[in-house]
This record gives sequence, C-alpha cells and structure tokens, in this order.
Amino acid sequence: MSSSNCDSIEQIVNQFKIGKKIDVYYNLANPKDFALIPDPPSSFFIFITAFSVLAIGFFLCAFILDY
Repeated sequence: MSSSNCDSIEQIVNQFKIGKKIDVYYNLANPKDFALIPDPPSSFFIFITAFSVLAIGFFLCAFILDY
C-alpha cells in the first residue's frame, strides 16, 4: 500500500474514536446495508450528464446546420 493510501485510511479511522457518538446511515428496507460515511455524488453521474448535454448539443447543431 502506498503512503497516501495509509494516510487516507488513518484519517478515516481517526474520525471514529472509541466512545464517540456517530451517525450511521442505513437502508430501512435492509438494515444490514449501512454506511458510516455517506457516498458523495458520483463523478460518473456528473460525467454522464455532461456527456449527454454535449451529445445533444452536437446532434442539434448537426440537425440545424443540415437545413
């Protein structure tokens, strides 16, 4: 493991000290599905959105210039 990975892991572990109260995020339908740190917005979702907007823009430009 690289030192940057170890530093990241240490930062996460240090957030959860023994005796400290924390929030636990869980799925009501399946409580075994839980997380201590909620997922941030996916960069993949942002990429797909940007790609879709660009694709529609190119399609519209091609359609308009064709007339």
